[in-house]
Amino acid sequence: MDGYESDYLDESPCQILRKRSHDIVLPKPIPGEPERYRLPATQIIRNDFWPRPETVCFRFRARLVSATSTLADHNHPHVLKLHLDLSHTSRFIHRLVDLLPQCARSWVKSVLPEWFLPTDIILKQQKMIGEKEIAKELFDTEVRAYERLKDIQGAVVPIYYGQVRYDGRKALILQDVGGVSLAEPVCATLEVEEFSRLLQECYRALHAFAVHQSDAQCGNFHLIGGRLMALDLEMADFDLPADDNASLWRRVYHT
Repeated sequence: MDGYESDYLDESPCQILRKRSHDIVLPKPIPGEPERYRLPATQIIRNDFWPRPETVCFRFRARLVSATSTLADHNHPHVLKLHLDLSHTSRFIHRLVDLLPQCARSWVKSVLPEWFLPTDIILKQQKMIGEKEIAKELFDTEVRAYERLKDIQGAVVPIYYGQVRYDGRKALILQDVGGVSLAEPVCATLEVEEFSRLLQECYRALHAFAVHQSDAQCGNFHLIGGRLMALDLEMADFDLPADDNASLWRRVYHT
């Protein structure tokens, strides 16, 4: 066995696939493009083919959820945007809980989250890739990241509501954060200096909980109200060395 293979003996299949750089990087510039990143102020309306909305049903804890689904985007067929149908049972529970004092309402919502989901959510299924072991590790890594980042859910990362099974696969129920993906370079402009500042702020928040977004693609960040939110945490790294954790946000490179 040569030296290259021996370097990976102690790593999982998922780790072998990762580029284990913890530097905060900016995406490669496109030749001929100006030194800025163009970002839309609103979502882009595409003219290409888009599948028709479908009705989906799945059980989340004690609730049978029915919703209208559409693809989040063409590049992620395992990610669905859901618009929930509010059943008579849901309406009754909402009216009943609204009669309780504020502290009691908060407690009920914390122990019965399935009945208080937002109207619009994201359903992210476990990927269908060749190696089931890798798919499972990616899914479990994302769950672990959201659990560790609980205190900044809704501000720096989406809110994680829980897990379900849909269409024979495990899936996450996540907040639909809206905003616009940094992968959509149109309309409004964002200068590189501002882009760098927003990216550093996002990474600093993640690093405060010893989580690093290793898959630093523009599509994994959404611009929302003048701040960035990190998405797609299935390749996150954890428990970085203290010196790296303190200085990572300062190192922003063009690659």
